[in-house]
Amino acid sequence: MSSQILWHAQTSQEAISTFRSSNKGLMRKEIAKRRVKHGWNELPKEKPLSWQRVLFRQIASPLILVLISAAVASALFSEWIDAGVIFAAIFINTLIGFIQELKSSRALTSLQALVQPLALVLRDEKEIEIPAREVVPGDILILRLGDQISADARLIENFDLQVNESILTGESLPIEKQIRPLDKGTALAERTNMLYGGTMVVGGHGKAVVVATGFQTEIGKIAALISETKETKTPLQIQLSHLARNISLIVICILVVLFLVGLITGHGVFEMFEISVALAVAAIPEGLAVSVTIVLAIGMQRILRRRSLVRRLVAAETLGSVSVICSDKTGTITEGNMRVVSVVANFEMTEAFDLRGQTHRGIMLRLLETIVFCNDAKIANGKNGEVMRGSATEIALLKFAMDVGVDPNTLQKNQRLADIPFDSVRKFMVVENASDGAFRLSLKGAPSKVLAFCDLSPTEHARWEKQVDDLAKQGLRLIAVATKTIRQKREHITTNDLFGFEFLGLIALADPLRVDAKEQIAAALRAGIRTVLVTGDHPLTARAIAKQTGLPSEPENIAVGSQLDQWSDEELARRVSRIRIYARVEPRHKIRIVTAWKERGEVVAM
Repeated sequence: MSSQILWHAQTSQEAISTFRSSNKGLMRKEIAKRRVKHGWNELPKEKPLSWQRVLFRQIASPLILVLISAAVASALFSEWIDAGVIFAAIFINTLIGFIQELKSSRALTSLQALVQPLALVLRDEKEIEIPAREVVPGDILILRLGDQISADARLIENFDLQVNESILTGESLPIEKQIRPLDKGTALAERTNMLYGGTMVVGGHGKAVVVATGFQTEIGKIAALISETKETKTPLQIQLSHLARNISLIVICILVVLFLVGLITGHGVFEMFEISVALAVAAIPEGLAVSVTIVLAIGMQRILRRRSLVRRLVAAETLGSVSVICSDKTGTITEGNMRVVSVVANFEMTEAFDLRGQTHRGIMLRLLETIVFCNDAKIANGKNGEVMRGSATEIALLKFAMDVGVDPNTLQKNQRLADIPFDSVRKFMVVENASDGAFRLSLKGAPSKVLAFCDLSPTEHARWEKQVDDLAKQGLRLIAVATKTIRQKREHITTNDLFGFEFLGLIALADPLRVDAKEQIAAALRAGIRTVLVTGDHPLTARAIAKQTGLPSEPENIAVGSQLDQWSDEELARRVSRIRIYARVEPRHKIRIVTAWKERGEVVAM
């Protein structure tokens, strides 16, 4: 049922009614029935590999089978030394591979056991905390700052809720949620009234009704796609199979010729058979399998020292054969943290790091004070304390003020007298503070909203709008700030107070590149490896990041998820070599992109 209904196009009450739930939560007697129908809220975990299966996988290699055949043949003719050497090589190869793969498999199982998320739900009109796997459709989730969302859900109550969905969509900015229904064709990354399992609450709080659990969630659909993907042989496995087959064919041909020549020249059948077997054993490189296994084991250990885990030996080799890297943006090419990257005041852009250590006066000082006053993020331990909680944007603004020498604790001691809190509809926030015997209104929000409240001439307004447009094209998130001094204290700030503000400037935020990202991409290119950016972010943001990293970013090199939906697999395979940036993609698109590259004979890392 949940997979057929477009929950984002329904009202919150329609979603609740569909599951015969209520704002008071489910009754306990309903839980067992729903669990029988929908199952546990978890993805089926791959069973840990048994030691017998790991052992069998070491022996099932074609080259090992050839060696076993040679060892058996040697033993049949009492060539005990040859048989012993070959069996020793097989034993060493099997032992090394068995130990390495069994250790990796158990390490992965241990890591999975460490993750035991919890969920706060409303049942029988009471808030209770339960293991996330016990959540069922119709449950009312209670969401707070820092919570991991345990299932897909339709939002029913929203108090400035912001969610980090980068794990699912690749969008680095927190998503501001709202309750109203959306058009049926709204893309996954733009369904602002929906919450998805595995994502994180980074601001505000709210309630939501669970509409999908387990394999029915969006993250579950990804798991299903991956489970349906057939495991293919690695380049090394293919080459070793070819080598084993070629060695076998060549040896058999030589032995047949040698056997026939021996018979023609008068030698006995048994004599020639014994000679043929001896030559066959001598022709087989029994040390090759051991050498390959040792080299892969060393590679596996080196990867482990870089804090990565490889479950199978052949995977270490596959990494060395990669020809295309399909890379996410958030947390991979970028740091995964919002940061102030520039400030625009008086129509001059100043990069953030150039502001450090300076004495701030005039507009710049008032701008810094405004982003501290008009801020709900909390810090501890004074000037050098860490931000404890708040939205990602406000944390970034507060950290920026601290970095350039402003002490937020000192400023925030100025009592907040009244405010208009930020929400996703207003898109601005106003705070009244008592400062130096006067009363001050501090305003921050979307540039279009803030500019409308400021005392600017038509020419000034147009210049700032152009500045906003130019920065937005660079994929930056913009916050406008303004201030106003008032003579009398306001008990409540009203719309009548929203005029005559002094516009102070724009603050540009972005998820910055990792320090070594550009060099790593260049190093991969020098090694013949092509990097493709695959993200759920907006095309402008993806293009801006691509430009910074040196990836081709012309229009013909960019595709979006809606285009992929229109292309057949054949058309995608034809275009895939030219496309270097995929934006607004969903997880299902990533499988198609990888498949298209593989059909061209490439080895792809995602």
